Amino acid sequence: MPVTQSHNVLGGQNQQPEYSRFWHPYAVDPAVAVVIAVGMLMQIETPYAPTVVGDGTQVPVLVEPSQGAATGLLAGVCVGTSSLGVASVVPNTIPGTQPAIIAMCQVSGVCQVLVDNAVTATHTLNVSASSNGNAHDSGGTAITTTTASTIGVALQTVTGTTTAPVLCWVKLLGTAF
Repeated sequence: MPVTQSHNVLGGQNQQPEYSRFWHPYAVDPAVAVVIAVGMLMQIETPYAPTVVGDGTQVPVLVEPSQGAATGLLAGVCVGTSSLGVASVVPNTIPGTQPAIIAMCQVSGVCQVLVDNAVTATHTLNVSASSNGNAHDSGGTAITTTTASTIGVALQTVTGTTTAPVLCWVKLLGTAF
């Protein structure tokens, strides 16, 4: 599992602090027609069929933005597609049928997550049932025992909407991924 260490934990020199993070690399489904953004919740697509295409290439496990209710298939939070903090690509605009984009999916630690409602610091966040790729304030601090339902705890208070999600600093609970 790749690990990214911080060199600016104190946020010096007028820069955003970065923290240690564990992330997994996954191939993004080349048919995805939405922008893959930093902070987006990603899920593993099913069914997975490990097939070999004509040139002998193995089809990898693919991810896409989370699709509503938690299923136990969350891959993590996208923290970049080519390097940390760099994303904003639409996979189906890249020529070819083979995956060309790797999503860096963070599974534990602190990161920013897209949220689609008003979030209160210390509330738990769940997978949004109404906005693909987003999290949603649970309305309380209880950790839900439903499979992979609670993704983390909000560290700040922010206001997002389903049409204008915003980034929120979150302590991820690795058990959801």
